[in-house]
Amino acid sequence: SLNPTAVTVLHADGMPATYSGTPFKAPYTELAERCAPVHVVWRLLGQQGATAPRSHAEEIVWRNERKIFLAGDIGMDEMRRRLREEGITLEVRDRDPKPELPETAPIQEGEEGAMAEVAQSA
Repeated sequence: SLNPTAVTVLHADGMPATYSGTPFKAPYTELAERCAPVHVVWRLLGQQGATAPRSHAEEIVWRNERKIFLAGDIGMDEMRRRLREEGITLEVRDRDPKPELPETAPIQEGEEGAMAEVAQSA
């Protein structure tokens, strides 16, 4: 028996509304500006998965976020022991910084024409 196992993430609620505590921005605005979208990372029986990203909000709902995997060829006693001792780890990732976009060099005078010539010759 390969012990098919499923992890289903449904929702997260009571999410904090501010990043720095500033009262000058609408709830979740600063989080959306400074942080990547919210997602949940889980670990169970040596497997890891993550939900699709969602926008910052007080309550976040995931639909069809089920991951089915084979826990392995272990007996039920061993599986119970591992579930009891290792458990499941859930991380709600709502404060990960947004990835920085690479800076692009400004176009110098004369480069625009060179770009057009390359496009025309292609």
